Amino acid sequence: MFGQVSCHQLSHFNKVDANGDGEVGPKELAESRAFADADRKQVAEAFGRWDQNGEGSVGPREFKEGMEKRRAAMKGKGKGGPGKGVPGKGRGRKGS
Repeated sequence: MFGQVSCHQLSHFNKVDANGDGEVGPKELAESRAFADADRKQVAEAFGRWDQNGEGSVGPREFKEGMEKRRAAMKGKGKGGPGKGVPGKGRGRKGS
């Protein structure tokens, strides 16, 4: 399931990649809509799981896998909230 990154997923990644360097850092992730209601600890924990190679940044594939795992966890809990996907929006916000 974690194969190629789709155009939609790449578009979302590019929105989060504020400086356009092709990688998402912890600050960019913290400032993203998906983590709008998360505290620093929640963002740091998520980033640590997503940064699979430990380089301090997340590439498109790591980002895709992290978002898919986040959405799956959110569905399993049946609710939104900090660190559990896009708060209160079920499958995500239009345009994110």
